[in-house]
Amino acid sequence: MPIDFKYSKTPSLILFLFFIFLFTTNISAKQRPKVGLVLSGGGAKGFAHIEILKMLDSLNFPIDYIAGTSMGGIMGGFYAIGYSGSEIENIVREINWSRIFSDSPPRSRVPILEKQYDSEYRLNLQLQGFQIKPPSGFIAGQEIMKVFSRYTNPVSSITNFDEFPIPFRCVAVDIVSGKEVAIDRGYLALAMRSTMSIPSAFAPVAYGDYLFVDGGVANNLPVDVVRKMGAEFVIAVNVGAPPLKRDQINNVLDVTLQTVFIPGFKREEANIAASDIVITPEIGSFGTGDFFPDAINSIIISGKKAASSQKDRLTGVLKEWGITQTDSRDPLISKSQVNDTVSGVKHRITSIQTLRNNLLSRPEITAIVAIDTGDFVEDIDWLENQFLLDNSNLFVTTVLSHKNTSDSTATIFINVREKIQPIIRGVEIHGNETLSFTFIYNLLGLKPGQPFDYRLMNDRLDELYSLGYFQLLYYTLTPYENGRVILNLWVTERSHEKLQLGIKLVEQYNFVAAFGLQMNSILFDGMRFQFNMQVAGFTRFFAHISYPSMQLNNFAYPFARISYERIDEDDFSDQGKIAARYNVDDVSAGGGLGFILSRSAYLEAEIAHHYFSYEGKVATSFGIHTHSTAFLGRLKIDELDDAFIPSKGVLVTANFFGKFKNTMADGFEFYNAKISAEHYQKVNSHLNLKISGKYFHFSTNDVHPAWYFKDLNPYNFFGVEFYQLRYTRLGTLGFKLRHRLSDSYFISAIADLGIGLHNPYFHWNDEIQLNKSFWAAGTELSYNSIIGLMSLQLGSRDRNPVHPGNHEFWSTFSIGLPL
Repeated sequence: MPIDFKYSKTPSLILFLFFIFLFTTNISAKQRPKVGLVLSGGGAKGFAHIEILKMLDSLNFPIDYIAGTSMGGIMGGFYAIGYSGSEIENIVREINWSRIFSDSPPRSRVPILEKQYDSEYRLNLQLQGFQIKPPSGFIAGQEIMKVFSRYTNPVSSITNFDEFPIPFRCVAVDIVSGKEVAIDRGYLALAMRSTMSIPSAFAPVAYGDYLFVDGGVANNLPVDVVRKMGAEFVIAVNVGAPPLKRDQINNVLDVTLQTVFIPGFKREEANIAASDIVITPEIGSFGTGDFFPDAINSIIISGKKAASSQKDRLTGVLKEWGITQTDSRDPLISKSQVNDTVSGVKHRITSIQTLRNNLLSRPEITAIVAIDTGDFVEDIDWLENQFLLDNSNLFVTTVLSHKNTSDSTATIFINVREKIQPIIRGVEIHGNETLSFTFIYNLLGLKPGQPFDYRLMNDRLDELYSLGYFQLLYYTLTPYENGRVILNLWVTERSHEKLQLGIKLVEQYNFVAAFGLQMNSILFDGMRFQFNMQVAGFTRFFAHISYPSMQLNNFAYPFARISYERIDEDDFSDQGKIAARYNVDDVSAGGGLGFILSRSAYLEAEIAHHYFSYEGKVATSFGIHTHSTAFLGRLKIDELDDAFIPSKGVLVTANFFGKFKNTMADGFEFYNAKISAEHYQKVNSHLNLKISGKYFHFSTNDVHPAWYFKDLNPYNFFGVEFYQLRYTRLGTLGFKLRHRLSDSYFISAIADLGIGLHNPYFHWNDEIQLNKSFWAAGTELSYNSIIGLMSLQLGSRDRNPVHPGNHEFWSTFSIGLPL
């Protein structure tokens, strides 16, 4: 029978056209160019990247490769591991940027022995041997690493950056060789820290054999890097500043930045020319250091304007490629984000990656999913169900597919949400040079067999960092087997010797220079030596050696101490005039036990031999010289938030001195005790209230007045001169209301009251020696300078506190720290 072509050709033609359509569609999809995203450095200006990322999410614009420098490397790193633009914005807004750029731990976390002398010195210099070790940067980056580690934890087990959901590079420069390096492997948090190490501002980062600084020095807009990764179409976002003009170079910072980044300017021009789309947000007057909430918000808005101006253009590009816009990308490592495979096609597995995995070793993973790299798989959903079924008691997971180098290969991502805590199988410590494994291990306080708790681990890191032994601390986890992990602690030790400097300028003694030397682990890990010295206006030194092991769980520690003071003391008459001057030599040496009561409190008990000389120098030749044995007790509670200008917290000090008779068995000849307490409370963001009180008590009046209390001075009681009062009993109450005019300038109202003055020094006049009260009030203008607090005090005081009631105007000026 002849074939009726009238009917047979039509379906054949339709079928032929249908296959042509499928073929051309598939070819179109295959021919989509590989897209590279490049994010430049620019410090705080890099927050403008956020809105560009959000715009790409809204278009579901395919990104195959990411490269970034400095802040662009940080934003790009987050995006490459699956955070959406909106999630990155949330991260940025959650971070306390003023805190993140400080290496100093909150003072409340610092152990009491570490902060015991921090109020006496303004400048601390690290020593190497006995030579000053210049800092490699103002910021070591401990707080930054904590933040980066927290948010990159989902991919901490992935060390090849090509195996991220989006392959990633961040650029840094090795300052040893001068070589530019596109970091493509290692620990992501450390790589992100490396790319933002602006010379002088941040310390360089040791990364394998490299010592990295900010990649912006050589390549601030790494378009060439993403091209080498395979990108055929490049979107570059440039927030870098152009070279400064001559009239814009006005200070040391301008000169430094211009000098550092000169080599990268021409490279940037070439990379802009090599880009297909360049987005340049108009950021205005905001600079690289504007990490303030209002500035961050404005910079993000400028990025939104730039993104809106390019959205239609990018939508047109998608249409040219035949890509239909779908839903925006879901939060962290979602199925829609990475599933770019063609349905019904078998894929060869090139990589199996787990995110947030701390439980399973690689053999356990491949055993569960029953596949390994090199195998072929078609039904991704089956893998997901299989994994969920086999591990429902351990964690909830999602298995994802990601197109790799071609349409026939795939990477399997297993996104783990653990239901149980991993168990620590072992602890490994890396990077320690002088401190032993045992010492650091005991400080860490986490043992094999314990469940691993993220919050506890971060708390222990804070604790270790506050001890002052380390410049940088971070950790990684390596899955072992059966839900167990290896805890890796990475440390960079700080110099164990520190030189401390300060100055004081007061009317009584003119200029006084203060020096301190602090040495940790001098003979044994944890042994501590402190030496303080003040010279010029008077001479005073103090040396203290102890073995607390720097651990709060070591309740008691032995110590030895020696001190010497040579100072001139004025002697005032009952008329309030200087009547004589004495030269005082006070030498003491002893030892005892200290007790760490808490992170903020310690108690020391000591037996000491005491030599005391009190000899007339002006207007008298009277003197005493005595040797004695004494018991000394010291208690200190320090919960202040700042050593120099506290805004909240409590400071309590108590001292006991008991002079034995001929022998200790004979008891005390006399004793005295004094206690001082200060409480600081915020009233509002600019106003602060200090309430203070002191009490002094002497066991007897029947001793030479040279032993009497004479602690009141202009630093702790408004208007009182040094040594103006000698007393055996006294209580004081003080109020200080401080208003912050700016970050460094303050004005305060002060009122001090002395109650129940008992002054047997003037024993011939009963009228003036008992239960007198006196007061003073005034204003203090102060400036918090690099060398200490500069203060001008003006007000009214009792002309002579032993004859209270006759007030006069009084003023004084001081620089530096209290004596």
